[in-house]
Amino acid sequence: DLHYPLRRQRQMCIRDSISTLGSDSAGVIAQSIGGGGGSGGSAIAVAASLGVAATNAVGGSGGSGGDSSTVTLDYAGASIETAGARSAGLSAQSIGGGGGSGGSTLAMSIGTVSVASSVGGSGGDGGSAGAVSIDNSNAQGAIVTKGSQSSALMAQSIGGGGGNGGISVSGAAGLAVSSANAIGGVGGNGNDGSNVTVDNVGSLQTQGGGSQGILAQSIGGGGGNGGFAGAGSLSFGSGGSFAIGGSGDSGGTSQTVTVTNSGAIVANNDNVLSNGSATGNNTGILAQSIAGGGGNGGYAVGGSASLDASYAFALGGSGGSGGTAEGVTVDNSGVIATEGASSSTIIAQSIGGGGGNGGMAIAGDLSGGVGASTAVGGAGGEGSTAGSVMVTNSAGLSAAGDQSGAIVAQSIGGGGGNGGNAIAGSLSGGVAASAAVGGGGATGGTGKAVVISSTNSDTAPYTILTDGLLSNGMLAQSIGGSGGNGGFSVAASASGDGSAAVALGGGGGGGGTGDTVTLTTGSNVSLTTQQDQSNGIVAQSIGGSGGNGGFAGAGSIGSVAAGVSLGGDGATGGASNAVTITSAAAIQTSGVMSSGIVAQSLAGNGGNGGSSFGGAISADGSAAINLGGGSGNGGTSQAVIIDNSGAITTGKNVSTINGSQSSGIIAQSIGGSGGNGGMACLLYTSPSPRDRTRS
Repeated sequence: DLHYPLRRQRQMCIRDSISTLGSDSAGVIAQSIGGGGGSGGSAIAVAASLGVAATNAVGGSGGSGGDSSTVTLDYAGASIETAGARSAGLSAQSIGGGGGSGGSTLAMSIGTVSVASSVGGSGGDGGSAGAVSIDNSNAQGAIVTKGSQSSALMAQSIGGGGGNGGISVSGAAGLAVSSANAIGGVGGNGNDGSNVTVDNVGSLQTQGGGSQGILAQSIGGGGGNGGFAGAGSLSFGSGGSFAIGGSGDSGGTSQTVTVTNSGAIVANNDNVLSNGSATGNNTGILAQSIAGGGGNGGYAVGGSASLDASYAFALGGSGGSGGTAEGVTVDNSGVIATEGASSSTIIAQSIGGGGGNGGMAIAGDLSGGVGASTAVGGAGGEGSTAGSVMVTNSAGLSAAGDQSGAIVAQSIGGGGGNGGNAIAGSLSGGVAASAAVGGGGATGGTGKAVVISSTNSDTAPYTILTDGLLSNGMLAQSIGGSGGNGGFSVAASASGDGSAAVALGGGGGGGGTGDTVTLTTGSNVSLTTQQDQSNGIVAQSIGGSGGNGGFAGAGSIGSVAAGVSLGGDGATGGASNAVTITSAAAIQTSGVMSSGIVAQSLAGNGGNGGSSFGGAISADGSAAINLGGGSGNGGTSQAVIIDNSGAITTGKNVSTINGSQSSGIIAQSIGGSGGNGGMACLLYTSPSPRDRTRS
């Protein structure tokens, strides 16, 4: 029976075999798909007057995506065979609808006193996805797919992505006073994927490239990007412009993924492309919980020109934070064989969402009297936490192909978003001032605990084998996300009288922490790798690197001139955690740089401080201060413990003349290196200079 409750419960009874020949022709499809949100309407406003002219344009908000519901596929039918591309055997999907984009806006005005304002529409939120499960434990026949991108079992719960914020543009021209204001639309929130469960007992075979035996994924929707903002003013008197980029919104959460398999799986490359070259990426079991990334902040550009006084301000939108990923569990007791590059037998991953980047800001003014400009880059969004990962195996595994490990288990924190860059300039016949501040980089997310257990079988000894370059027998990693880099800043001003420029580089974000890693093998397990750079066992806890500080540059020219530039500070590297290996397996490696056991706790390096460049040139007096950014500290590593009772043989097929560089056991706990301090360079000229530098 096939059950897939969508909006209402439905049932189907399948008694005979299923065979499809064309592309995009799955054996059985069960889907719940939420509708996409509509886009917000655009708005245009124009005003002209001999007196006061004012306009205001507001874009419509995008509609939210619809939620999808639970999908349950219980298959107890006969055999299934598909021949075409993108034709899975059993496909179950719950997909939330994407949010609509916000409407764009344009506001223009002209008058003696002129004001123009515009606000971009907000992006709609994505829809949530329901839980998805496939139960193939009562199937009466094998499932075989022959086309590319045709997994035997495919279960996905995918949250809808948030819509992008609308673009906002305004312009004002006034004889006396003008003001232009623009705010970019805010991105919509990415919504959550839900739990995914697959239970398989039947025989599975895939013959085309990019075709997994079992594909199980919970994926959070990406956050929408913030809208661009641009504002410009022109006046014979005084003028000002204000531009604020829209903020990116957060990514959606991904939920738990659970795969239980006791059936035989073969994923190979019997089919070839039309040019005769076979494709790869034929994983036996691919189980992933992938959170959505945060949206990027919108750029902001502001400009103003006037005869008397002018001011320009620009603020880049902040990046959205990444979504949180939950845990992944794979329990395998079936024999799995794969063939082709990038074709591991088991991959289990939990990946936190990366933070969005902050938006860039540019501000400039031109004035015959007094002028000033300020630009501030948007802050990066924080990377988010990954979930724990556990793989339990009790059957033989064989992977033939480069970069094809037998078991890969990883928990990876999301990287922090980079800060937005900032550029400000001011040119005036009287007094000019400019300031630029780079956005701060955000903290990377934490990796969680990772466990691999390849235990003794209830029936007989078994072998785990890889035959390809860069193909470890087992790889277990908990990895903290890297911190985002700070945005750079540049400020310049020039005037006939006094002039000042200030630039501050953004600070880097701290690296995320790696968690504990535990790996266990049984005494009736044989683990063999046959090519170069293919270790038997690799277990690593890795802290994320701290972000680098942004560089700062400030220059000022005037009868009296001053310049200040401060490089952003580098951030601290993330700590790594304890690594424990208990192995009783017989391990044999045959290639160069292929050790038996590698266990490492590797803390993240600190970020480098941003460099600082600046100067002041004047006829009467100048002052300049330049400070390079401080360096970030390296992270702390933890204990590494190895308890081995199995035989280890390395370099079996390597010439002893050249050496194999293949140790039996490598155990390392390495703290992170500190970053370098930022360089400072200063240039000034004046009859009576005053300066100070530090690096």
